[in-house]
Amino acid sequence: MENINKQYDKLGGKTLALFILKRSGFLFVILIAIALIFGLQGLIPTDYSDIVQLVLLGLAIAFVVFGLIVFGLGMLEYKHYKIIISDETIKIYRGVFSEEEIGLPFRRIKQVNIERSLTDEIFGISNINLTVLGGEDGDPMTKSDKIIISVIDKNIAEEIQNIILKESEVEEINVAPSK
Repeated sequence: MENINKQYDKLGGKTLALFILKRSGFLFVILIAIALIFGLQGLIPTDYSDIVQLVLLGLAIAFVVFGLIVFGLGMLEYKHYKIIISDETIKIYRGVFSEEEIGLPFRRIKQVNIERSLTDEIFGISNINLTVLGGEDGDPMTKSDKIIISVIDKNIAEEIQNIILKESEVEEINVAPSK
């Protein structure tokens, strides 16, 4: 077995973009409100135009402030998401406010799959599903758990899957049609 020491702390720009995008729902609400006020501005009496301008200014300021907060939180999550692969284990670090560290010896990995939805295909990202042997009571055959490594650039996910398949000695089963 060759000596492996890989660290994935840069999981791709797509991962960063999706970390930011998944928190930006409130920003879209603010944009819709701004668009509605602009669209309905002709229907509002001129006596209230100063109030409408103040509301638009307030919404614009809120958009900028919340945009910076969303961007900052997305960057923090991206910076705290890391995968380290050594000779015998894979370690996953993730989380901003409640950090999670998962250490997993290759010998406990039963199965590794890459999963992509239609949206994942469009964005070029993947989720790695690991099926892990080992139960609470110490009997390794009593229970299987799933660990999901989510929102990773497609190429990095395939590289990680290949390393895990090689190092954990998990067999890929290809079923050929019977003759």
